[in-house]
Amino acid sequence: MKEQLDTKGWQINNIDATVIAEKPRLREYIDRMRELLSQTLGIQISQVSVKASTANQVGALGNEEAIAAIAIASVQKVK
Repeated sequence: MKEQLDTKGWQINNIDATVIAEKPRLREYIDRMRELLSQTLGIQISQVSVKASTANQVGALGNEEAIAAIAIASVQKVK
């Protein structure tokens, strides 16, 4: 994806991601996830936010039947 953005003259400003899961607890993995995402995307680790949340035992997520991820990327045109 980064190559496609580069080719079109865009760059990533930041990434904001949330992983929603009852289990496993992801707290101890967040720093490594941020590191790997920053390396993969060629951006600084300070430009990557990863959070973990639960579904408070509601629905498939809360019953540990699923895991969800929501991510937003902010991009800007390179001058």
